[in-house]
Amino acid sequence: MSNEEIIWAWLSERIGNEYGVAGLMGNLQAESGLRPNNLENRYADASGWTDEGYTAAVDCGAITREMFQDGAGYGLAQWTYWSRKRDLYDFAKSQGVSIGDLGMQLAYLWAELKQYGAVLTTLMNAKSVREASDAVLVGYEKPANQSKENREARARMGQAIYDRRTGRKDEKGVKLNEKAEACVKLAEEKLGDPYVYGAWGDPCTVKIRKQYAGYNPAYKGKIYGACPVLDGEEPDCTYCKWNGHLCYDCRGFTHYILKTAAGIKLDGAGATSQYDKAANWEEKGNISKMPNAVCCVFKYKDGKMSHTGLHIGDGMIIHCSTIVKRGAVSDTTWTHYAVPKGLYTAEELKEAGAVKMKPTLKSGSSGDAVRELQEDLKGLGFDPGTVDGKFGTKTREAVMAFQLAYGLTADGIVGGVTWQEIEKQQSLKNKKDAAEQDKAPPEEEKPEEKPEGKEEEKMIMFMLPEDLVRELYEYLKKLLGEGD
Repeated sequence: MSNEEIIWAWLSERIGNEYGVAGLMGNLQAESGLRPNNLENRYADASGWTDEGYTAAVDCGAITREMFQDGAGYGLAQWTYWSRKRDLYDFAKSQGVSIGDLGMQLAYLWAELKQYGAVLTTLMNAKSVREASDAVLVGYEKPANQSKENREARARMGQAIYDRRTGRKDEKGVKLNEKAEACVKLAEEKLGDPYVYGAWGDPCTVKIRKQYAGYNPAYKGKIYGACPVLDGEEPDCTYCKWNGHLCYDCRGFTHYILKTAAGIKLDGAGATSQYDKAANWEEKGNISKMPNAVCCVFKYKDGKMSHTGLHIGDGMIIHCSTIVKRGAVSDTTWTHYAVPKGLYTAEELKEAGAVKMKPTLKSGSSGDAVRELQEDLKGLGFDPGTVDGKFGTKTREAVMAFQLAYGLTADGIVGGVTWQEIEKQQSLKNKKDAAEQDKAPPEEEKPEEKPEGKEEEKMIMFMLPEDLVRELYEYLKKLLGEGD
């Protein structure tokens, strides 16, 4: 897994808001490139230390605790101030890990954020990446450069991470009417909300968790274990990632979305009874015949519907399992679909057409889908070898390189999420190519004529350590006889 993928998953579990996670990560990207062993470039250039060398020197004691408080930015958040670096050093030693350990630094970052209550509250409730990014820049990172340009640049980095990690597409072929669009919008707003067995969209509070644990004693351990207060980790809900969120189980989530966004009530206490109730559905059947429309999906296992979620179009799913999260039809064993009655007219469903779900491809696959994959990879700059419709070693290597480049799990298997990212990057490339074609060719610059006999003036720039610059400045003032 890439650092981006690891950090996204780790922060998502605690913040519970994709906008907040992306806004924070955009700032970390700007500070360190998401590298926990990153040493500030200015200090590295002046001292000769590399990221790896500096980290190893701290780990072995060549750079002591006192020497580590040197004012050089280090780590994910480029901790610079002496007391913050001292505390980072002590925390790493207490954990018995390297000063450049990613997990340790994430835990230290989280401990710090808890001391910045206003920032953390914004991250948990932000309605945009920009809102979260600005809160981190101004309230936590506090760099000298807080200009409009720097804010915009960091927000762009966060937005790029958000786009990659959420798997959004530029354009959807899904059939949307007003009700269906409202369902998709609300489902996406609820991403990150917690799973509580038996819940139907209740506020996630200690009282509610105790209530459902009482109704379902067999699930008490899981309901309590996922709550920082009931599990004894926190004294109250103040810094819980789910403070102010709703909670559901899988069938409670689809019921809540349809009722709240579209005024449609599904009868049935569980996934199986919901699916079996004919009056709930306009049409239903095997997943292979699912229209490209917003609808419910089900997983049939051991004689019952064991799980349910919401298809939001183009084979992409939002469902509640541990938390409300994204998925893909091709990546999970979804077996059935059902279109809620009242969500679409029969005519609209005919217009929707079928979901164009691409097959999952891996080593040994062959055919037109593999050929299409190879052509797409080649067009995006990832060499799959000969475009021959055979998924061999070169194609697998190209797939893994693509997955690494865009923060996906690099397993060499092309499922729904990888297909979606390929289509997204292909769409972006096509738009960029079209824009460049529309540009007029730049005018050729004529070299400036130089008067005869005059030598060309050249400017040479180089960097000096700050303390040496100050000494030179003071020396020149004395030499020239200038005052302050």
